[in-house]
Amino acid sequence: MALQKTFNLPNGATGNYIQVGPFTSDRVTKTASADFLLFASAAWAAAHPEAPLCVIARLALSGAKWEERLAESVLAELEDAGSNPVVHQFYEAAKAGEPLRAGGGLTQAEATLTDATDV
Repeated sequence: MALQKTFNLPNGATGNYIQVGPFTSDRVTKTASADFLLFASAAWAAAHPEAPLCVIARLALSGAKWEERLAESVLAELEDAGSNPVVHQFYEAAKAGEPLRAGGGLTQAEATLTDATDV
């Protein structure tokens, strides 16, 4: 799973393919975070997964939001979805409007994924 939305970065680069990159999830502290990586295209991401344009946003979930998205009972229901259920939940949370911390020179208003499409 990935997301598609075009971003024009302040440095002049343009990308339209977003993947969840490195993430952490801690059941004890009920905290998790994930980086959203922007690639020039799906083809570029497939050929060069180690070379995103930038981290466009980070999403953090904790407490009640962690329970809502990443509790074992929630993830167990998603195991047959065909992808990593934790990664799937990060995509869903970003699309649902959970607050993202902007990166890549974007403003908070620009770093939204609520209008991104699944690819």
